Amino acid sequence: MSVKSSKIGDLKRSSDFFLRGGDLFFLVGDVYYKVNSVFFERESPIFAALVKNWDIPDAQAKGASLSTALILENVSVTQFERFLWVFYNRQFSPYDAPLDAWKDILDLAHRWEFGEVKKLAVRQLHSIRGIHPVDRIVLYKDYDVDEEYIIPLYAKLIVRDEPLSQRESQKLGVDTTVLIFQARERLRTQEQDGLKSPLPTDVNDAEVMRVVAQLFGSDNASEEDSFAEQAHDRIKKVVETSKVHPLYANIGSRPGRKGARLY
Repeated sequence: MSVKSSKIGDLKRSSDFFLRGGDLFFLVGDVYYKVNSVFFERESPIFAALVKNWDIPDAQAKGASLSTALILENVSVTQFERFLWVFYNRQFSPYDAPLDAWKDILDLAHRWEFGEVKKLAVRQLHSIRGIHPVDRIVLYKDYDVDEEYIIPLYAKLIVRDEPLSQRESQKLGVDTTVLIFQARERLRTQEQDGLKSPLPTDVNDAEVMRVVAQLFGSDNASEEDSFAEQAHDRIKKVVETSKVHPLYANIGSRPGRKGARLY
């Protein structure tokens, strides 16, 4: 964000988000926005600090007028209006938006430290079916999403019969690809012809989680069981509170007990 003077006459006001009761001004491209600062001040420490400066005598009140509007760089009009929609949704119903919209919302929420908006975007993205596990992993890691959403995706790639393709490996990067291949090796037995067999029938979710813990979690062996148990609890919570692939619909056993399979 930056503040610079501009010729107001050359610019236009947003038809949807130049609000009569607004007190916070933005400029995106050639479009002015006037919105309620309360949402930004409440949800983001970055904007809270900015609005707090409005009360300091002789301080430049950045964003408090058209002439000091906050200029948002590397943000499109579409992205910003999708973000504002979170606060000004007119439907009074569960948020319903396409995949690209939630990606834009996640991006801005992460950049501007809107913690609750970020959580909302992650929940909504998690409920959208049809996103490839590799693409989910890349997206979630790019925005530091909590590992409770990522661990089940690693597990899904580990237990499937097919190894990672070249394209999938390129997306995941060398480090993650190596760890996934190592996990697959640990869970499979070597057949006489030198080829790897499918996942053994007696492998359950606790065993898969233990391998994930060893490779993606702590390097301390004494902490692996604890990590696996915590991972299991987090995954179960996600399964119970969101729409997930049927692969995880039956997870319910505790680590150390034989229970529902992951595949």
